[in-house]
Amino acid sequence: MSLPRKRISILLVEDNPANVFLQKRIIEKLDCADRVVVARTGQEAYERMKEYAADPPSLPDLVFLDINLPAMNGWEFMELYNQLEIPAAAQPVVLMLTYSNHPNDKRRAAQTPGVSGFYNKPLTVPLLNLILEAHFPILFEDH
Repeated sequence: MSLPRKRISILLVEDNPANVFLQKRIIEKLDCADRVVVARTGQEAYERMKEYAADPPSLPDLVFLDINLPAMNGWEFMELYNQLEIPAAAQPVVLMLTYSNHPNDKRRAAQTPGVSGFYNKPLTVPLLNLILEAHFPILFEDH
């Protein structure tokens, strides 16, 4: 397992405090993020993304999105998120990170514009490393 040489910014959209704690620990263990922001509801995540969209350099590189959230679930978040005007070069990688193993959720994620992947919790060091290598190979390059 190689460790990233560069860092990204991450938005965790997660309402469970234990999951937030675990995910942050895994991210810290790989030392792959210079900024980790937590939104505990889909609505809070959407409000943050609206603010970030007005200043594209502030957008996170990666969004881990839970499906089952209070106030606005992950699917509802994606409907509104996809209406934001975000320059293509600044588009974050949005990954569903959920306990759901339901085939309909996996299928829906694959068909939802803006969703780049579907992964099952819990987030682990090997899983995060796999995600980073798949979606951010530049992090592992020597520069």
